[in-house]
Amino acid sequence: MKRIRREIDNHEEPINVNLIFRAILKYWYLFPICIILFCGIAYAYLKTVTPEYLISSTIIIKEGERSNDVSENTIISDLENMKSSITVENELEKLKSISLLTDAIIENKGFINYYIQDKFFKKKIDVYESPIDIEVHSFSKNFLKESESFEVQILSDEKFLMIVDEDRKKEFEFNQRIKMAIGEISIKRDSITNDFSEEISEIFVDIVNPQVAAGNYSQAMEFENPSIKSSTLYIRMLDSSPEMGKRILTSVIDGYNQRILDQKNESSLKTINFINDRLGVVKEDLEGFERSGENFKNQNNITDVSLNSKIYLESTAETRRQVAEVSGKIDILESIEYNINNQTGQFDLIPGGLADLDPSLSGLLTQFNELQRQKQRIIRVVQPNNPQLLSLNDQISNVRSTILANIRSIKSNLAISKRNYEQTLNESIYKAQSIPGIERELVEINRNKELKQEQYQYLLRKRDEAILALEITGINSAQVVDPPIASLKPVKPKKLMVMGAAFGIGFIFPLALVFANYFFSSKITSKSKIEKIVDAHILGEIAKSEEKGVIAISNKSISPTAEQLRMIRSNLKFQTGSDNKVILVSSSVSGEGKTFFSLNLATTLSLVDNKVVVLDLDLRRPSIFKSLKISNENSLYEYLNQDVKNIKDVIHPSGIHPNFDIIGLNKTIENASEIINKNIIKKLIDYLKIHYDHVIIDTSPIGLVSDAYSLSDITDVVVFVVRMKYTKTENLKSLAEIVDKKIFRQNFVVINDSNKYYGSKFGYGYYSGNNKSMVSVKSSS
Repeated sequence: MKRIRREIDNHEEPINVNLIFRAILKYWYLFPICIILFCGIAYAYLKTVTPEYLISSTIIIKEGERSNDVSENTIISDLENMKSSITVENELEKLKSISLLTDAIIENKGFINYYIQDKFFKKKIDVYESPIDIEVHSFSKNFLKESESFEVQILSDEKFLMIVDEDRKKEFEFNQRIKMAIGEISIKRDSITNDFSEEISEIFVDIVNPQVAAGNYSQAMEFENPSIKSSTLYIRMLDSSPEMGKRILTSVIDGYNQRILDQKNESSLKTINFINDRLGVVKEDLEGFERSGENFKNQNNITDVSLNSKIYLESTAETRRQVAEVSGKIDILESIEYNINNQTGQFDLIPGGLADLDPSLSGLLTQFNELQRQKQRIIRVVQPNNPQLLSLNDQISNVRSTILANIRSIKSNLAISKRNYEQTLNESIYKAQSIPGIERELVEINRNKELKQEQYQYLLRKRDEAILALEITGINSAQVVDPPIASLKPVKPKKLMVMGAAFGIGFIFPLALVFANYFFSSKITSKSKIEKIVDAHILGEIAKSEEKGVIAISNKSISPTAEQLRMIRSNLKFQTGSDNKVILVSSSVSGEGKTFFSLNLATTLSLVDNKVVVLDLDLRRPSIFKSLKISNENSLYEYLNQDVKNIKDVIHPSGIHPNFDIIGLNKTIENASEIINKNIIKKLIDYLKIHYDHVIIDTSPIGLVSDAYSLSDITDVVVFVVRMKYTKTENLKSLAEIVDKKIFRQNFVVINDSNKYYGSKFGYGYYSGNNKSMVSVKSSS
């Protein structure tokens, strides 16, 4: 059954600390090189980067309540729903305002940078040390770039040369207005006040778009509230110019306070205007109510409701009395008239007391009664037809007629008076009855007038308060505890930290390369990985040879490599017993050291009195003769072409040990696959098996060509050479497939170059495209 191999991941491989340590020792020179390199980069960075200073300030935000959009002492401040709380969080957002920061930058020209060009680096200089001062009179709305740069060369105290680029150069006079893409500017001469400062004639200017500069400053500013219960704010900012940073931070705080003050003043002015408008409206309404009250009193003929009510009541009573009196007189007159008209006797008298109503009537009644008495006296002594009696009767009749006419006249006058009195009475009663309604309407008019009067007085008082609030400067919302101060030394970059980091990176970088190469390399790095992929016994490991030349072992060799070869020889005998006559040595790719192993295995076996022959069957890239520096015209090539028919003529002593012979190849054979399958090869090997104890075949890489497969029937043992940090995992998997297919009877693995990283100098260079080139097997480093 085919063996199921587990896929091996690099991270599953146990860490070989010894291998990593050897790699670190091998590439020790990378550490000082990287340290010097990164420290040099850090030094150049420190020279080019502009140092930044820390500008800090402490302020206290005035918390409490503030009316929305109006002054604290105005009319709206009395309305609870128009008040808002002042919190540190809200005021902090105002302090972070880009518009506020932009105004501060423009005010202090924080968007203009001046540089001088020294021999190696471009160095920024502070504004107060610049020999020129730039004034931006207006900004162009169409300028969308981040900045505009140019060079100023001072020609004299009156003129300078402005260089925008190679094609745009022009002379200008100082204080002359210049139109540029960013806007209209002017440049004035500003001599350096420091006597020890070097006079500068060439200045590089970078005018940054204020919005971009504000964004940069915003990122450099930090606000910290130490406690949620505290209204204190710590403001920190980094700037390359400490003086400029202090000015900008001061302007930000002052600008914030000024905006709050302007907001209060604006609110006060709006409030005053609003109150004046309302005063006009209220005054007009008040005058309207006053006119309404006046017209109402005029229409109802009243001055005072209580007084008029009393007058109306008294007038009603008096009129009632007069009506009653007139009615009584009319009744008396009617009674007199009735008595006169209904007299039954000749001598009936009319009561004189009833005649007091009118003097003329009273006289007539007295005359009538007197005539009646005279008639009564005369009629006793005269006859009825007596002229005197007749005359007296005529007189009585005339007086009666006069009395009746007089009564009718008086009655008519009294009736007229009665009607007048009754009309007056009705009017008085109506007016008396209308007094409550008049009083109610008058009270409503007076109430509205009083409300408007109170409103008018309230507005007058609030206008005075608003005017007072406008005249008096309010307390700043942000009270400065510590004014902006700058650090005495730059806080960024920190030279010691930068150099320390550079030193650390210089040390860690090569270390990281070693670890990265170890952990992420696709090449084989440990014996355990080989064991997990290839189901074959490992005969042993071969370390780097300390011997000179190809052969790493001799009778007197006691090096680790020689001992490892002896161990492989012992393991081979133990694992195979006597079934190891023909040993085929191959690898997955060229350069893994199979020729080196073939020669040293043969040498190792020959040292214990075994006759050994090495057959070079790597027909495409023969290397035995070249490795041993043997030059001979008779080789396997001539034997295969039958130029030499005696096998003994192509067998040559190795010159290493008497028991060690070689059959080399001095030419490349193009049709290797066809040649190796011919019977002549099998005949040759059969001959060698008879005359030698061991036949070692150095064949082509089995992972690249199929030449070795043709020898599987005549091969007792196959040894695959795997080179540490050279053989890739996918190459090793191709060997595992060969083992799993059981093409060869006995499969073994030898690990070459097991104690170093990048392979030996011994190898192939197989299929490199140059047939004449030869990669020698490495024997020493």
